[in-house]
Amino acid sequence: MNFPLKLEEFQLSGGLSDMSGQAAALEDSHREGFENGYQAGWDDAEAARSQTESARRDDIIAALKALNLTFTAARAEVLQALSPLLNELVSRCLPQVARGGLPGLVTEALTPWIEAGVTEGIILLCNPDDMALLRDLSAAVEGLLLHEDPATPPGEVWLRSAAGELRIDTSAALTEVTRSIEEFFTLAEQERRHG
Repeated sequence: MNFPLKLEEFQLSGGLSDMSGQAAALEDSHREGFENGYQAGWDDAEAARSQTESARRDDIIAALKALNLTFTAARAEVLQALSPLLNELVSRCLPQVARGGLPGLVTEALTPWIEAGVTEGIILLCNPDDMALLRDLSAAVEGLLLHEDPATPPGEVWLRSAAGELRIDTSAALTEVTRSIEEFFTLAEQERRHG
């Protein structure tokens, strides 16, 4: 008996197209999951980088503050150590330097008068202790008369002429220098205390 051979049909049916649609949907789902995971990883990396930068910035600020405090403390210690030295210099050395500079100060004060033509009758009054310093000056400036005045304190000189009267006082300058140094150290101490 012969049976006719019956072969199966391989025709695209609706079931196969459903499978290909499911495969496409699955692939879209995988792609979307990958993109979401990639974005989440990127966001985590950005957050970690931001936290690291913030921590570094805070560390740098703390280091700068510590450095500033160290500098301020070191500066305060140096100034505190220098204070006695400067006070000693002012009290011992500057008076001698100022006294030695007295002829130069008198010459500087006389220059405008001489340039204005006042060369006669200029009287220079000074303490007897300053006479030796100013004697050479009176010999060099024609018309300058040097007179001792015990009432004039050492380091102070009076110039008198027809042009007027002028006082040169090295002790006042020294007092001003001393006051300026004291103010400087007072301000430095206040700055150290109050930051």
